[in-house]
Amino acid sequence: MIVQGSNNPLVLTFDTSVDDIPSLSVTLWSAAGRGTRPLKAWTRADMMINGATVVCPLTEDETKNLVSANLILEAKGLDQDGNTIFWEEYPIDLHRRRDRMITLTQEG
Repeated sequence: MIVQGSNNPLVLTFDTSVDDIPSLSVTLWSAAGRGTRPLKAWTRADMMINGATVVCPLTEDETKNLVSANLILEAKGLDQDGNTIFWEEYPIDLHRRRDRMITLTQEG
């Protein structure tokens, strides 16, 4: 679950280590708007990877602007031989907050 206006990262646990996967992409989509642009995309450089655990950061500004209550998380990568790897998509609920516009974090 993602809470509107939060800055908690998404923590993904894969079935095996993804340390050796040269290219990895994670995208967040609106379930209602499939086929359009992702709401958020992370590349390997944006993530913290430790074995089978991947941390995808989110900011307060990013989560407060999410409006769809039903989100889909997708991950794909390329192995060392250049073969595309797809993982099952994962549904994520968005918990709406009326106070999402009250900013608690600072930038800079």
